[in-house]
Amino acid sequence: MGSGFTGIDLCLRDNPQPEEWIMSVIVSSLAISSSPLPVNFEIINDNIVDNSKDISTYLQNLLIPRTVISLGLENAIITNNICIFLSETIEPVISRCSKEYFEHVLRMLKTATGIIWVTRGSTMGCEVPEGSLITGLSRTARAENWDVKIS
Repeated sequence: MGSGFTGIDLCLRDNPQPEEWIMSVIVSSLAISSSPLPVNFEIINDNIVDNSKDISTYLQNLLIPRTVISLGLENAIITNNICIFLSETIEPVISRCSKEYFEHVLRMLKTATGIIWVTRGSTMGCEVPEGSLITGLSRTARAENWDVKIS
């Protein structure tokens, strides 16, 4: 299947009577893939703040020898890499970026093998609500293209 799952392995209905059945729990297994792991991780960090650079350095050392460091999204070699986006660890990006920068974000969503988008202070009861825009963008990207892998 195109979703990466085997299909319905088990379906549990809340009521055996069809006229009273409201919902189901569907269980599926991850399909085993024979494709090799991606060659590189692309660490994207547009920030020059020290603690943000520390995160980049830590990840680079952790992922050696399969890491490529990019100083910015505009220069990133995204295709076939898993991108670790650190630019929102200091301040929101999507709510404040230029049209050109947003086009680079869209390019990353379309061509990366996978994306790990790291934010700070943008969850439930958040202190920086603008940082939560990636949640809506990633939901939209997944709805329009099932191949998008972002977390």
